[in-house]
Amino acid sequence: MTTAKKFLSVLFTGALAASASAADYYVALDGTYEGAPEGATVYTSLDEAIAAAGNADDVIYVEPGEYETSTRNGPSLKAKLVGAGSSRDAVVIKAGNLTDDDFRTLKMEAGSCVTNVTLVGNKAYKVTMGGTVYMAGGEIRDCVIKDGTCKSGGSNNNAGGNIYCNNTASVIANCLITGGRAQNRGGNVCLDQGTLRGCTVYNGVTSDGSDNSGGNVWTYKGKIENCTLTNGQAANGGNLYLHNANAICADCKISGGTASNGGGNVYNRGRLTRCSITGGTSTAQGMGGGVRNNGSDAVLEDCLIADNVNGGLLQEGAAKIYSCTIVNNQYMGVYGYGSASKSTVWLNTIVYGNTGDSASDIRPWRGDQPNLMTACAIDSQDMAGRNTYANCVYLADSAVFSNYAGRDYTLAAKFGLIDAGTSDEREFASTTDLLGNPRLSGLVDIGCYEYQKTTMSVDIALADSAETVYAPGSVTFNVTATGYPAGQTPTFTVNFGDGSAEVETTDTQVVHEFTTAGKFTVTVQASAAGAFDAQGQLSSFVQIASKTIYV
Repeated sequence: MTTAKKFLSVLFTGALAASASAADYYVALDGTYEGAPEGATVYTSLDEAIAAAGNADDVIYVEPGEYETSTRNGPSLKAKLVGAGSSRDAVVIKAGNLTDDDFRTLKMEAGSCVTNVTLVGNKAYKVTMGGTVYMAGGEIRDCVIKDGTCKSGGSNNNAGGNIYCNNTASVIANCLITGGRAQNRGGNVCLDQGTLRGCTVYNGVTSDGSDNSGGNVWTYKGKIENCTLTNGQAANGGNLYLHNANAICADCKISGGTASNGGGNVYNRGRLTRCSITGGTSTAQGMGGGVRNNGSDAVLEDCLIADNVNGGLLQEGAAKIYSCTIVNNQYMGVYGYGSASKSTVWLNTIVYGNTGDSASDIRPWRGDQPNLMTACAIDSQDMAGRNTYANCVYLADSAVFSNYAGRDYTLAAKFGLIDAGTSDEREFASTTDLLGNPRLSGLVDIGCYEYQKTTMSVDIALADSAETVYAPGSVTFNVTATGYPAGQTPTFTVNFGDGSAEVETTDTQVVHEFTTAGKFTVTVQASAAGAFDAQGQLSSFVQIASKTIYV
């Protein structure tokens, strides 16, 4: 088996496996493809090979080298195309005819797939959508896609400097996507539908258009999962624009975006779950350097919004904010308001340490309805007194965090945000925190991180097993616990089984006077911040006669 076919056998499995009727096609710049079957046609033109491969089970093998496509609007790929090199930059495919406006690199149809190549766009052309690739269907996996431009004479529809995707079943996975530019939506990717998964997307720009949004990614009803989005620029949503409730972004790292209007990192009308949103900038004061939430469909859940400039979160309308941590943002943490008829709902969220305004954490902007905050942790009230607070915790300092100065906003064990959240049902109940750790049953912690409790054990024993005690008389017990977090002191609750009051203590030696004769079971419970409670029991009964105690 040739190197290319060995490579392909790993990548195209299951649904991508070729059927018995599939045909193989070969492309090499010099017309010689090592390992091609005897008598096979070897194409020197990639456009010709793509035209010949007419169905989704066909496979086009491409030898390492630099190729140009020269079909207006891009050759239409219906088959699977795989680069035969050892890395994805060994096969480079560029849009040809750079002096012509409407040449893109590739158009993909349903069932097609591109793997292990670098696709380079034509920066000179002015087609409406998809500067490097237009995806009417298909999949792109393990590729580099770069340097596409999408600008069509002022059209408000132009979108996707590198990729425009318009198929629910389409997947873009494990790709590096960079350097795209669009006039309106999605400097790198316009994901009208489909899934963007495991990709690194950076340095995308939207500019000039009336709908200038999503410097790196814009999506109408797509899914963005496990991606890294950085250094995008736009008027709205420097890195990401989620257009409506069907647009979902989960488990992503989003940083360094810039927006001239709002949402330096993200403009959100959809759902953000378990995302880290840091280092964004809105050049307009208070307009959400981290996130600009817009409308009642907007949801933030288990997200970190930190270290952004000109506001952590701009809130417009009745959104839902669950189990988030909004910290250390410049100008203020939250600036915004509910709708005329409905308030923003906050649960289990930390808003702390945001600087640069007289009421730097939570400041309503305008509107009739307050922010409704339940089981939240804050360090200041809003300046206008419009918010309402229920079971909220006031934070006097940053000691609740593991290392605030080092930007580690996980929870420290010894302070009161563990198990302090509300168990009220959430519309979108996540079972894991920002790091993927399980949210525990019962009460959750406040903030985007769930403290992962340790498992303790506890033992109780007689201090002197040979001691003889007359009733009434005293018995001394030793209590020991292991497995609790460093720096914590466990609390012991001892029940002596004789009907007397339980004793709660941090001492490891407990003395109890038994006043009546009998046979008693002695038990102990140990508790410590950051650990599950532990139960223990004396290994034998305490037996008291009228004169002597036996063990």
